Amino acid sequence: MRQIALATLFLACTLPVYADTVIKERSPDGSNTTISIKGEWARVDEGNEPGFHLWNLKTGEMHMVDPNERTIMTINLRKKGVKGKHRPVKANVKKIGKGPKIAGYPTIEYQLSTNGRQCGKEFVSSAAAKSPDVRRLVSNFAELSSIDEILPGPMGAAAQAMMDPCDRAAMSFGKQIPKLGMPLKSLDASGAVETEVTSIDTHAKLDKRLFTLPADYKRTSLEEEMGNAMKEMQQMMQNVPPEMQQMMQQMFQKPPQ
Repeated sequence: MRQIALATLFLACTLPVYADTVIKERSPDGSNTTISIKGEWARVDEGNEPGFHLWNLKTGEMHMVDPNERTIMTINLRKKGVKGKHRPVKANVKKIGKGPKIAGYPTIEYQLSTNGRQCGKEFVSSAAAKSPDVRRLVSNFAELSSIDEILPGPMGAAAQAMMDPCDRAAMSFGKQIPKLGMPLKSLDASGAVETEVTSIDTHAKLDKRLFTLPADYKRTSLEEEMGNAMKEMQQMMQNVPPEMQQMMQQMFQKPPQ
């Protein structure tokens, strides 16, 4: 019996313990975003919003749950659409050096700019990304940064045309994140905090029901929603003066600078 007890104790001490992870992030408005990770699933709860996003880190599918509309819209972040005539923005990233400890992790400070314009700073931690859960999350960040490429050509071009160049540069920088670590803090060009991770708990125990999609919600897809949006836009265009129609068409076709 003693041998069995010793063997059990040995296994308990040597086998890996699989825990879940909870990441909390704060925004300037005081709202908190919580990212809960269990296995291949990540759940994102943003501030006081009633809905949530459920992200499969293995397949790249993101389910956007809206309890008000009782709908679930699914986006496959790895399914690239037909690219429009937009040009990607080049993000100039300069490594400044050692940054402050954030949420208990050491960071490296990076300066971000584009076309000679200062866009802000990012503080990234390779140490924080050593956790398997965080590493899985970070490896998917590049796909989130390419979300504009998922939209159909004209819609993707219009989305980029309406974005601030620094926002587009930040998306471009996001594609480099998996090689650098976990982003813990972002500053805008004025030095104001945009987002900051306040804690990373890698020993959490999460209820699996948090990662279950409501069975009675209506299912929809990005393609379906975009198709409905295009129909509504076409109906609106019928009541728009010809000169305004021309301006809107140019917005969709002109590549962003």
